[in-house]
Amino acid sequence: MCASRTSIIAPEPAPEGTPVALRFSIITPTFNRRDMLGEALDSVARQDWRDVEHIVVDGGSTDGTLELIASRPALRLIGGPDQGVYDALNKGVAAATGDIICFLNSDDAFEPGALSAAAMAFTGASICESVCGAARLVAGGEVIEVYDREEDKRLISARTALLGASMINARFFRKSALDRIGPFSLDYRVVSDRDFLMRAVTRGLLTKPIEPLVYTYRRHHASLSFSGEAARRPAIWKELLAVARHWATADDVSPETKRVARTLEGRCLGRLVQNELRAGRPGDAWRLIAHGERGLLGNLAAVGHGLIDATAARIAVPGGLR
Repeated sequence: MCASRTSIIAPEPAPEGTPVALRFSIITPTFNRRDMLGEALDSVARQDWRDVEHIVVDGGSTDGTLELIASRPALRLIGGPDQGVYDALNKGVAAATGDIICFLNSDDAFEPGALSAAAMAFTGASICESVCGAARLVAGGEVIEVYDREEDKRLISARTALLGASMINARFFRKSALDRIGPFSLDYRVVSDRDFLMRAVTRGLLTKPIEPLVYTYRRHHASLSFSGEAARRPAIWKELLAVARHWATADDVSPETKRVARTLEGRCLGRLVQNELRAGRPGDAWRLIAHGERGLLGNLAAVGHGLIDATAARIAVPGGLR
């Protein structure tokens, strides 16, 4: 799952005469992120595609976020409490009027020309339901990782959905495709995009990859998924473990999907056990490995398979489970 650092190029502006029938709806969930939200909003304002609806879904901010939003009358605000980021995304999608839906985190940014690049791809592929460009992760102005693997962009297998770079924010979806996939599950606080992409795979989503860099993630201490803080990883592993076990036991999925889900289960379980042992909690480690539907032997087999697979895939590559 190694991401190339050489194929990233800046998107070209849409040439004159390009059809402008497509309307984009950008959904931004936010909660007390005024200090970063402005840059995200500016990245939309700088786009050269003008038929854009930007919906900001606020979870009840008290830090001046609402005042910032009010100062930009072009924005649509959906306010009030919610059940987290994925509930906010679902609300935004339900309210969207655009042909193409995309997601912009309040601490991230779209790259210049991102919407034009996506629109060009949709215009040239009538059966295309989704477009995916490249993304990068930055911290303090330095590029930490780049995600641009063709396999991850195409999203054609359970392995890419569950183990690859999800890049949910570098993806643009036709509204009709989202209606077919269904909403984000609220069972997961941080990794519901993995379950969402897995449903996209099972429903045969047709995705066209494009070369341009379209999205920048920002690493910072308050990020839900990119904080880089080791203390937050066990919570993410536990959620991924739940996702893995759901798909490993789901009805009407292929044997390959179940196998990949078991691989993810083994990786997560192994890391959770290792974490407990390092923390001096052997009892908790034993409970993790001994309990559950599969029992001790089944869990041990899953961990062994997951570790072998992780070694073969060089687990420390960008976008994978670390």
